[in-house]
Amino acid sequence: MPSKKTNVKTNLKTPERKGNENDNESDSDFEIPLRQIKRKKTIPVKQETSPYFSNEGNNCSAETVSNYSSATCSLQPKNIVHYLCNAKKNVILNQYRETFRSLVIKDIRNFFVYRCNSPFSRRVTCLTWHPYNSNVLAVGSKSGDLFLWNISDEDNKFIHGSGPDGTIKALKFDDLNPTRVYTASVNGTVCVQDFLGKASKVFLTIDSSRYQDYYSSLDVCTPNRTIVVGDTKGYVTMMTLDGQEIWTSRLHKQKVTHTEFSPRENWLLATASLDRTVRMWDIRNMKNSYLEVLQHHKPVNSAYFSSTDGVRLLTTDQHSQLRVYRGPLWTLENVIIHPHRQFQHLTSIKAQWHPLEDIIVVSRYPDPSLKDCAGNDLRAIDFFDAESGSLLYQLFRLGVSGIVSLNAFNHLGEYLASGMGMTILIWRTDHGGIQEKLNKRITRPKTNDQTSQDSKSKRLRRNCKKL
Repeated sequence: MPSKKTNVKTNLKTPERKGNENDNESDSDFEIPLRQIKRKKTIPVKQETSPYFSNEGNNCSAETVSNYSSATCSLQPKNIVHYLCNAKKNVILNQYRETFRSLVIKDIRNFFVYRCNSPFSRRVTCLTWHPYNSNVLAVGSKSGDLFLWNISDEDNKFIHGSGPDGTIKALKFDDLNPTRVYTASVNGTVCVQDFLGKASKVFLTIDSSRYQDYYSSLDVCTPNRTIVVGDTKGYVTMMTLDGQEIWTSRLHKQKVTHTEFSPRENWLLATASLDRTVRMWDIRNMKNSYLEVLQHHKPVNSAYFSSTDGVRLLTTDQHSQLRVYRGPLWTLENVIIHPHRQFQHLTSIKAQWHPLEDIIVVSRYPDPSLKDCAGNDLRAIDFFDAESGSLLYQLFRLGVSGIVSLNAFNHLGEYLASGMGMTILIWRTDHGGIQEKLNKRITRPKTNDQTSQDSKSKRLRRNCKKL
């Protein structure tokens, strides 16, 4: 018994010493008086090894831990949060993430083209899924046409555009009305259009006679009941859902290519521009300067917040870089070299997020000038891990040989919509042999001409044998 008392005293006095290895043994926030320690009975503690928790992460030996725990059992962490914090590099969380990521990639490996449609006379410029209805997709074209596609139903809607001057640059659903969409077009208008045939309502207009000044980006925040629009001069305008202007300010020196609210904080706004910057703003206090500026080497096409928790920001430039920033300080986490260079007659390639995991979805436009690109590089859809920057999978199917500019998952992650030129592709997993059934339907039975040809060939063989 005296030896145990001396061990307890030395352990309680260790914080006063300098350079001792036993400084960080205790997980409690208070000190226990010696009287309470004497009254407690010693409880034997089994020393067991666990694959998740090792003694390497703690700065103490096994003997001191056993002595200290036998004296005071209440000092051991009994909360799951403590275990996760004390685990070496959060081993459990990393294993869970790897498991979820592998399940998502396993599902993507079985993707095939489930639906295909070409309703436009010009290329696809933007597409977006409905935030609540996982089967409804809205698509805009270079001629200003709008197409509402219900994948599970044949009741689709179409709105004719005004031609090349009505190119739709941004498209967002109205969460309060599933048949209405907000659009920003090259004709210098921001309006809300209804697929039920109601007249469109114009909110903002710009004199776009030279097709140089127009609204180029748009985003809607339903909780704040606000709309943010960016134009080609660097100005950003915020207004209500009814079209009443709140403020207008020049946030960039050149064209604003993308605007988006954070799904985590409704007051946080990200804007991307051709001036090679992405800036973070607090819409509650726009009189002050930006919160953070993210410099790039090339003009930036997009800046999307992660769909899982909104902690990461994914940017796509106009040449060969994908950048991943992590909040709250928005430090640069990864730079991925990826070929997606800009082309005049091609819709700008924009990298997107998977809704269930932090997986990057981006199309590949092979560039022989890049060192990392091989000569047999495919025009595939690439999937990258945002945390490590490694390539997880490349989606490519025979017959889909064009450059896929746009990709977007629905909020459940079961459908992937892709814009390839004038064609809209819907990818999904092959559940229950759907692809085999479709292939069987495509194979046609023999016609009368084929049967007659087979019978003629058999007759010729018989005649040859007789001869």
